[in-house]
Amino acid sequence: MIPADRAQITFLSHTSTEAVLFRLSGSLTISTLEKVEQDFDLHLPKCPGKKVIMDLSQAPFVSSTGWSFFLYTHARLRAMEGELLLAGMKPEILMIFEMLDFGNFMRHFPTVAEALTYSRSLSAAGKSGEPVPAVPETARPPKKGWRALIPSPARRRLGGEN
Repeated sequence: MIPADRAQITFLSHTSTEAVLFRLSGSLTISTLEKVEQDFDLHLPKCPGKKVIMDLSQAPFVSSTGWSFFLYTHARLRAMEGELLLAGMKPEILMIFEMLDFGNFMRHFPTVAEALTYSRSLSAAGKSGEPVPAVPETARPPKKGWRALIPSPARRRLGGEN
């Protein structure tokens, strides 16, 4: 177990030609973010055009700084035609994810296995020309545009969608 004042991100593997797997161990806070970013950046060149699966099953806490890291990472990967998939969030972390409305533009899965299945199903469908399968109930498709970054109550006040 990683002490509360430490965190690390571990490159686990290229699970396929389309997916890369990382595991976050420890709490992601302002005091641990620099190390996590450095570790992640070492492997970022391996990620263009790929689904990056971030296993959070060993992360007991994610601070607002950590959520900013996920948002920034998601944007960086999208610019590289990739995508960040979060997997294995503990209930407390999932609750914050949902409160932040990150599910409007970032996919999440209960387990790494489900994220891998999703990633592989997209690859198989894309290669065979078949329609892409429906997004599993546990994953939410991203919404387009900057309004998707604003939490739902604020979007309603701006006259946007829910």
